[in-house]
Amino acid sequence: MLSRRLRLPRAGFKPFSGGFRATSPHFSVIYTQSTPSGGAVIVSKDVAKRAVDRHRVKRQIHSIIHPWVHEKHALVVRAKKGTPLLPFSSLKEELEGVLRQIPVQ
Repeated sequence: MLSRRLRLPRAGFKPFSGGFRATSPHFSVIYTQSTPSGGAVIVSKDVAKRAVDRHRVKRQIHSIIHPWVHEKHALVVRAKKGTPLLPFSSLKEELEGVLRQIPVQ
Protein backbone atom coordinates (compact mmCIF):
# COMPACT_ATOMS: atom_id res chain seq x y z
CA MET A 1 0.00 0.00 0.00
CA LEU A 2 1.21 3.47 -0.79
CA SER A 3 1.62 5.94 2.05
CA ARG A 4 -1.05 8.63 2.37
CA ARG A 5 1.16 11.36 0.91
CA LEU A 6 1.88 9.24 -2.19
CA ARG A 7 -1.77 8.35 -2.94
CA LEU A 8 -3.56 10.21 -5.69
CA PRO A 9 -6.66 11.92 -4.23
CA ARG A 10 -10.10 11.53 -5.82
CA ALA A 11 -9.83 15.04 -7.23
CA GLY A 12 -6.79 13.85 -9.18
CA PHE A 13 -8.88 11.46 -11.29
CA LYS A 14 -10.04 14.20 -13.64
CA PRO A 15 -9.39 13.45 -17.30
CA PHE A 16 -5.65 13.52 -17.91
CA SER A 17 -4.88 15.91 -20.74
CA GLY A 18 -1.39 16.14 -22.11
CA GLY A 19 -0.29 13.09 -20.18
CA PHE A 20 1.77 10.14 -21.39
CA ARG A 21 0.01 6.80 -21.94
CA ALA A 22 1.61 3.41 -22.26
CA THR A 23 -0.18 0.08 -22.65
CA SER A 24 0.50 -3.62 -22.64
CA PRO A 25 -1.80 -6.65 -22.95
CA HIS A 26 -2.65 -6.51 -19.21
CA PHE A 27 -2.01 -2.88 -18.17
CA SER A 28 -2.69 0.69 -19.13
CA VAL A 29 -0.51 3.36 -17.48
CA ILE A 30 -1.16 7.10 -17.47
CA TYR A 31 1.57 9.50 -16.36
CA THR A 32 1.26 13.26 -16.04
CA GLN A 33 2.98 16.16 -14.31
CA SER A 34 -0.12 17.43 -12.49
CA THR A 35 -0.80 19.32 -9.29
CA PRO A 36 -2.63 16.57 -7.48
CA SER A 37 0.24 14.11 -7.53
CA GLY A 38 0.58 10.52 -6.39
CA GLY A 39 -0.20 7.02 -7.54
CA ALA A 40 -3.35 4.99 -8.00
CA VAL A 41 -4.32 1.50 -9.10
CA ILE A 42 -7.65 0.67 -10.75
CA VAL A 43 -8.94 -2.90 -10.85
CA SER A 44 -12.57 -3.09 -11.95
CA LYS A 45 -15.14 -5.85 -11.65
CA ASP A 46 -14.58 -6.62 -15.33
CA VAL A 47 -11.06 -7.74 -14.41
CA ALA A 48 -12.01 -9.91 -11.42
CA LYS A 49 -15.50 -10.59 -10.11
CA ARG A 50 -14.50 -11.40 -6.54
CA ALA A 51 -13.30 -8.61 -4.27
CA VAL A 52 -10.62 -10.92 -2.88
CA ASP A 53 -9.06 -11.25 -6.33
CA ARG A 54 -9.30 -7.52 -7.07
CA HIS A 55 -7.61 -6.62 -3.79
CA ARG A 56 -4.85 -9.19 -4.33
CA VAL A 57 -4.08 -7.74 -7.75
CA LYS A 58 -4.12 -4.20 -6.29
CA ARG A 59 -1.65 -5.18 -3.55
CA GLN A 60 0.66 -6.79 -6.08
CA ILE A 61 0.57 -3.76 -8.38
CA HIS A 62 1.12 -1.38 -5.44
CA SER A 63 4.24 -3.31 -4.47
CA ILE A 64 5.58 -3.03 -8.03
CA ILE A 65 4.83 0.67 -8.61
CA HIS A 66 5.97 1.90 -5.17
CA PRO A 67 9.50 2.90 -6.35
CA TRP A 68 8.01 4.70 -9.39
CA VAL A 69 5.58 6.93 -7.47
CA HIS A 70 6.81 10.40 -6.47
CA GLU A 71 5.23 13.59 -5.17
CA LYS A 72 6.06 15.40 -8.43
CA HIS A 73 3.78 13.52 -10.83
CA ALA A 74 0.61 11.45 -11.07
CA LEU A 75 0.77 7.79 -12.05
CA VAL A 76 -2.38 5.73 -12.65
CA VAL A 77 -2.21 2.01 -13.43
CA ARG A 78 -5.32 0.30 -14.77
CA ALA A 79 -5.46 -3.51 -14.87
CA LYS A 80 -7.07 -5.24 -17.84
CA LYS A 81 -8.80 -8.61 -18.18
CA GLY A 82 -6.60 -11.62 -17.53
CA THR A 83 -4.38 -9.90 -14.97
CA PRO A 84 -5.48 -12.08 -11.99
CA LEU A 85 -4.39 -15.19 -13.90
CA LEU A 86 -0.76 -14.07 -14.22
CA PRO A 87 1.87 -15.24 -11.73
CA PHE A 88 3.51 -12.39 -9.81
CA SER A 89 6.82 -12.70 -11.69
CA SER A 90 5.12 -12.24 -15.09
CA LEU A 91 2.97 -9.43 -13.72
CA LYS A 92 6.05 -7.64 -12.39
CA GLU A 93 8.05 -8.10 -15.59
CA GLU A 94 5.24 -6.80 -17.82
CA LEU A 95 4.36 -3.81 -15.62
CA GLU A 96 7.98 -2.75 -15.16
CA GLY A 97 8.40 -2.92 -18.94
CA VAL A 98 5.48 -0.52 -19.34
CA LEU A 99 6.80 1.77 -16.59
CA ARG A 100 10.20 1.93 -18.30
CA GLN A 101 8.47 3.47 -21.34
CA ILE A 102 7.62 6.57 -19.26
CA PRO A 103 9.90 9.39 -20.45
CA VAL A 104 10.63 11.08 -17.10
CA GLN A 105 10.94 9.17 -13.83
